[in-house]
Amino acid sequence: MAQFDVYDNPMADQRVRIPYWLDLQSDHIAQLQTRVIIPLRTAVTAGTRIEGLQPLVNVGKQSLCADVPSLASFPSRLLRDPVARIDANRHELVAALDYLISGF
Repeated sequence: MAQFDVYDNPMADQRVRIPYWLDLQSDHIAQLQTRVIIPLRTAVTAGTRIEGLQPLVNVGKQSLCADVPSLASFPSRLLRDPVARIDANRHELVAALDYLISGF
């Protein structure tokens, strides 16, 4: 498991709206049995995005909304093989977290 790895959403009933989860947790605290994840929503289900707070990311050819305000902790044992890695979006994702916490 690595920061910025993308996983198929293990919750089958949510996959139409949230096909993937992004692992945002630092690799330096891998001993925890949970990971901090951000849902990656389809454009249709994301609604009106807040610029800077919900950046767009690409997984394959699909553009998705990183729903930073919906970040959560999830058991790491349920995150299987990563399907992509989006560390190229590191700056936008960390900035969105900062915006969530500090408001700017």
